Amino acid sequence: MSRYSYETYADMKKDSAQTNTKTLSKVGYFKLSDGEEALVRFNCASLSDFEIVSTHTVKVKDKFRNVSCLRTKAYEPIDNCPLCKEGNQAKTRVYIKLIKYVVDEYGKVTQIVPLVANFPKKYADTIGNLIQEYGDLRDQVFKIKRVGAELNTTYTFMYMNPIKYSEANGFAKDFTDFEGFDLVPHSFIERSKEDINEFLITGEFPLPMKKETKEEVPTHPGVQQEEEELIVPFKETTTSEPMRASSQGATLQNTPTSSSVQVNVNGESTTTSRPRRTYDWSN
Repeated sequence: MSRYSYETYADMKKDSAQTNTKTLSKVGYFKLSDGEEALVRFNCASLSDFEIVSTHTVKVKDKFRNVSCLRTKAYEPIDNCPLCKEGNQAKTRVYIKLIKYVVDEYGKVTQIVPLVANFPKKYADTIGNLIQEYGDLRDQVFKIKRVGAELNTTYTFMYMNPIKYSEANGFAKDFTDFEGFDLVPHSFIERSKEDINEFLITGEFPLPMKKETKEEVPTHPGVQQEEEELIVPFKETTTSEPMRASSQGATLQNTPTSSSVQVNVNGESTTTSRPRRTYDWSN
């Protein structure tokens, strides 16, 4: 473990608190309950704008954290990742940044909420198909609807009329809250093999060095509360936050008229492991 003075520790704590207040308090987690729907605009211009990440869920004291898996391929030696070696199964998710439009009973936009959604890995192909069909998804508004619960959940994405759901009608392309935003540590953390080994011995991760404090905020854990649906990390309310949406997963209905593309979430098994930004379209 690194050694440092109390003054260095105090600076690290101050930097962490500032990062938590300025960045993490703005962006929430996308979630829908059975029968709910939401109007959204994806902050996704190309395939490089969403990430596929394999993570392990661990409990640190009384909080859960998502830790990025250290293995780059499923066939890599299990010893390459201490958590894999310990039998902690990795879950592979597709992370998407989006904004949700809150509308009143008259259809008028009253609030624009920045959120992060994460879907089972099969949605990498689904979102890729949307980009091929419509191009820059920031120019489109979709309605997402959830039907069902747990492993019998279906999500449908419906392409919305671009004239009715235009910027002129209040559906602004406002992605400013994502400026400088990173999924680390909002949704998961990245740790070295040495740090993970220390966690397995002590139950705690070493405190990050000062240069790392903008990448990991110990007071804002990510947690996987459900195994096969969209996973919503645990949040601590240290600052005032915008209204949060609710959601989990998806299926697509992406044509402007009657045709659709649907994917049902029926017991996905995610036993392979991949690091962030690794795109393996064969799985």
